[in-house]
Amino acid sequence: MTRTTVPTSTAPAGLDKAQFPVCSGFIDVTSGSENYQVSYVGLAASLKGEQVLDSTSYYCDFKLSAFLDTAGEPQVNPTNYAFANGDNPALLWQCVSKNLHGPKSTLK
Repeated sequence: MTRTTVPTSTAPAGLDKAQFPVCSGFIDVTSGSENYQVSYVGLAASLKGEQVLDSTSYYCDFKLSAFLDTAGEPQVNPTNYAFANGDNPALLWQCVSKNLHGPKSTLK
């Protein structure tokens, strides 16, 4: 026998959604002598309309997100990499929220 179940959850009352609270836990599934636990994690707020990646130079001398060359410097020109023996680029990025720097944020 197969059954489909769609669990739903409600975040605890009193959470400040501007702080992007994370809720987690587990769901017990029991059928006869079989018992399972399924873990879950989720954001108790909406990211719709939020800037997720920092595009400023607030923490660096250059704008993020940026590809870094093999010397760890921002890549400014097209570059070929061998992807062997350390010859590969790196991606430097930072998650951000408009609330990170307070009400006078420079994020646009």
